[in-house]
Amino acid sequence: MNKRYKSSPEKVKEIIGRAINSSPRRLIEINELNAALDLRGEGDNTIEFLFAISEPRLEIWQVSQFGWLKTYLQIAEEEGEDREFEYLTIGSGEEYIRNYIKSRIEDDNNPLNPEDITI
Repeated sequence: MNKRYKSSPEKVKEIIGRAINSSPRRLIEINELNAALDLRGEGDNTIEFLFAISEPRLEIWQVSQFGWLKTYLQIAEEEGEDREFEYLTIGSGEEYIRNYIKSRIEDDNNPLNPEDITI
């Protein structure tokens, strides 16, 4: 945590709690950060990332550059996919990993078993 931005464990819990309990789920701070980067002419540096929590239960989301928290089901629906199990991919290797997962699912000799994937 960065004291420069007056961060604390309590502040982090407040921000996360607000994001995961809102409808729709959103980390507005990410949208604000990316908007500030865009205004400074640094729009190519906006951030997206995967976000996970373990309490009250394990959940994972993709956080868009606008701060929206999207589940694997929402992303699959947007992309017109029917995924056999939960996964999220982002970043420069996203297409490679997605193709790998799809090929393993379809491989009868070496199928990908979701039960073998752990945190």
